[in-house]
Amino acid sequence: VGTLQSPGAIYAASKLSYFDKMRNEMPMTLPKTTLETLKHKINPSAGEAFPQAVDVLLYTPGHLDPAEKVEDAHPKLWCALSEGKVTVFDASSWTIHQHCFKVGTAKVVST
Repeated sequence: VGTLQSPGAIYAASKLSYFDKMRNEMPMTLPKTTLETLKHKINPSAGEAFPQAVDVLLYTPGHLDPAEKVEDAHPKLWCALSEGKVTVFDASSWTIHQHCFKVGTAKVVST
């Protein structure tokens, strides 16, 4: 319980509370494509011994590299996990494109 009283945890809880209240009080109008995308659930830790926290998410559209094979030219969702591993999902089918490769000893962080 002591860790829940850190300034960061209190700030996160207040933001979560605010957005939960906002979601319940105001109906949200989202584009159909956004609503369809939000229905997908993915588990970047699938196949791991323990669940990992997701530190960073990166969405890349398809066809970024002209040398990329046609079958690999789909949009991708890159999930950087807490232990320095990255899982890549094919964002057109929401299947795992590449499962948990290690990026070294450094953590992947957003800037």
